[in-house]
Amino acid sequence: IILVLTIFNVPVTWFFDQGSSRLYRSEDSGKTFEDISNVIKNTYIRKEFGINVGPSNSQRVILTADVALTREQGGRIFTSLDSGKSFDFVDLPFHPGQPIVYHSSNPDYLLVSSIDNILRLSVDFGKHWTKIHENVQAFSCGPGITIFFSTHPNDTLDADQRGELLLKRTEDLGRTFSTVSNNMFSFGYIGRFLITSIVKKQFYSVLEADDDMIFMHVDEPGDTDFGMVYTSDDRGVLYSKSLERHLFAASGKSDFTNVTSLRGVYLTNVLDQDGSIRSVITYNRGGEWNPLNKPADVKCASDSKRCSLHIHGEYSISNQLAPMLPLSDPSAVGLIIAHGSVGDSITAVKSDVYISDDGGYSWMKTLEGPHHYTLLDSGGLIVAVEYYTDIPIKTVKFSTDEGQCWQLYNFTDKPIIFAGLASEPGTKTMNISIWGYMPEAGYKATWVSVTIDFEQLLTRDCEDDDYVNWLAHSTDEGDIANDGCVLGYKETFRRLKKKSVCINGRDYIVEKEQNPCLCTKLDYMCDYGYYRQENSSECVEQPDFKDRQLEFCLLGNEELLMTTGYRKIPGDKCAGGFTPKRTEEQVNKRCGTAEQIQTSKSKEITIVLAVSAVIMMIALVTGIQNPFTGATKKQAERMRVAGFVKLSVVVVGFVLALYVVSQVFEFKMDASLGNIFATKPPRYKCGLSKPCPEKHFAFKMASGAASVVGPKMCLEDHVLMSGVKNNVGRGLNLALVNGRTGELMDTKFYDMWGGDVKPLIEFLKTIQDGTVVLIATFDDGATKLNDEARKLLGELGSTSIATLGFRDNWIFVGGKGIKTKSPFEQHIKNNKDTNKYEGWPEVLEMEGCIPEKSD
Repeated sequence: IILVLTIFNVPVTWFFDQGSSRLYRSEDSGKTFEDISNVIKNTYIRKEFGINVGPSNSQRVILTADVALTREQGGRIFTSLDSGKSFDFVDLPFHPGQPIVYHSSNPDYLLVSSIDNILRLSVDFGKHWTKIHENVQAFSCGPGITIFFSTHPNDTLDADQRGELLLKRTEDLGRTFSTVSNNMFSFGYIGRFLITSIVKKQFYSVLEADDDMIFMHVDEPGDTDFGMVYTSDDRGVLYSKSLERHLFAASGKSDFTNVTSLRGVYLTNVLDQDGSIRSVITYNRGGEWNPLNKPADVKCASDSKRCSLHIHGEYSISNQLAPMLPLSDPSAVGLIIAHGSVGDSITAVKSDVYISDDGGYSWMKTLEGPHHYTLLDSGGLIVAVEYYTDIPIKTVKFSTDEGQCWQLYNFTDKPIIFAGLASEPGTKTMNISIWGYMPEAGYKATWVSVTIDFEQLLTRDCEDDDYVNWLAHSTDEGDIANDGCVLGYKETFRRLKKKSVCINGRDYIVEKEQNPCLCTKLDYMCDYGYYRQENSSECVEQPDFKDRQLEFCLLGNEELLMTTGYRKIPGDKCAGGFTPKRTEEQVNKRCGTAEQIQTSKSKEITIVLAVSAVIMMIALVTGIQNPFTGATKKQAERMRVAGFVKLSVVVVGFVLALYVVSQVFEFKMDASLGNIFATKPPRYKCGLSKPCPEKHFAFKMASGAASVVGPKMCLEDHVLMSGVKNNVGRGLNLALVNGRTGELMDTKFYDMWGGDVKPLIEFLKTIQDGTVVLIATFDDGATKLNDEARKLLGELGSTSIATLGFRDNWIFVGGKGIKTKSPFEQHIKNNKDTNKYEGWPEVLEMEGCIPEKSD
């Protein structure tokens, strides 16, 4: 089943947009489509929410309607239990502020945060909703029915920027709550680790985590675009250096890639001292990194000094150097497809497609130029289409021998501008849909979907003779006993022969045999205070650590580390052989902050402190030996994390609190839920929760707090009015902005308690068409208002101005000349029974995107 949603946006007025959408459905893998827009009453579906399909059950579908935020009864969703064959609509008592999230424990459980920052839950697939908690900043599903969420108790502006958030947990769907952490900036949930940032000075990112360990990037000080990658022990407590000068650009893009087709393999890029970018690979989970071997079928330039293969990742895609990320899948053992180039570093010239069939040990150039590619039939079939932005195509390429040979097939008589490949999730299918459009006169286009069924080509099912046993990680270097040993054991897979042209089928399961290996020094990282010298497996003590006791803080207790310099790589299963002595003894001393000591007494969560300054002194185990320094690219403002903890040998630069969920939960956590730390957290204009579309102005504003704190207005990252700027006052605070350019034209405030309304009226009459007007109250903004003033303010698009009363809080964005009511308005009444402050209601906050005024 394929569902297609098409959306067309048009400006209703210069102040905000509307549009139309159509929903199409195919039951034959895209060969034919039926317009089913009538099933959802031809409702306009929100572009940013799109089609929300259940991650564990693709028959469940949610569509979120685009309705006016001023609609009092709230938003509307459409839900389907049969892959879109039928839909039920539900009118919500709130407006969703983000796509609805499926809870990992039960497909009927849905979570969403509304535009008023209230976390809500449905246990019947959207039919009914209950409020879990107010003032929620972010949330994540935990083990079982656990829900973690961050909240700011006083609903304060930018609480996440000031580190004033609380991390809470509910284990009974919102009936009761417990506080996990105080005074934090943000949190993430990945692998079996619940992670919070508690001090914000230095950027870090959790690149990858599972049940065994964490890969963490820590930025170098300053605007460098690079940092250090560290790997943790199995508790997330002690970290070792893994990779220096790891690229993490200001755009929030990291090239760190988990190669899912072979255990222990990761790809990423480093930033050299001259600004060039080079690729490296590890086969043992960060224990050692090496350049990628040059493909045998590609020659290097005569002046090349360190020629190797370099892979394009997220950073390259953001700079339009490649159209796709590297591709791998557990069902296609050892197979990696990626764009890259050969030389001393990544270049800006047209990229080619390279393929590895052994998990990245060897590579082959398989296609000239950029392509879109995908895996079908568990890797038995590879499909590729040349990628052009403006040249029509009509040919698809396919390979049945892992990219050694390619065959061509013309899928249409009329060439189309290629838009993308689509297939069902996973790699089991034999069908692929090619999407594109045919340009027509008058800036029109006809969209086309062509579905190719490769079962018409490959008609024979694979048999036993079509498979061969393959030893993973084999290097054929003569040491038979240790050949293929990685992380303590060997794996022999049964995989398809390249010459076999047959179908694996939907029932295909990867078969493998595992055999343990004796431990060697390569199964160990260098411990805290030790490092590996170049071209050596020996861990030697760092000079600064000689004759010193190694102490660290764990769960509020000081621990003494007794080590000979080695600790086993997390997840390594070797037995016997090299077995160094290592112990941790508790010292009768308390350490850490009072909060950390108190929280560590929890029976269900263990608190661990990972220390960056300590991390920087832990053993260097990277295989990259060249000393890299310097970079020039300017980084945007980014999330930073810092702190302290008592150690006997070093003063710590920052601290990261990690909460390791204990065996009480008896549940393996889903790593996909931890994506809050998977990429560098972007910072959007004015601190918005998401970026604005093109030709829109980002704004964020807050009303005054009682008679103490003045209002604040921000537009396009520029503070227009605030107490710090000393341009706000009691009453109504107004900022005028050019609706075409976003430039600030004027700011005024008028005292509506002790002042005169006439100057306000005269000012409102001078506002020109096309002007955006931002208004916020401070203390009392209504007592002196008369009918004429309210009428003029109403003409700017306000609905609430007619009922604005003494000490009500009100924030509003409108415009002179708009024909409809503004969607950007909030109003809360002064009510002694509900006021947050004595005599005043709570602070109002609002953010959004204002369309530019077009001529």
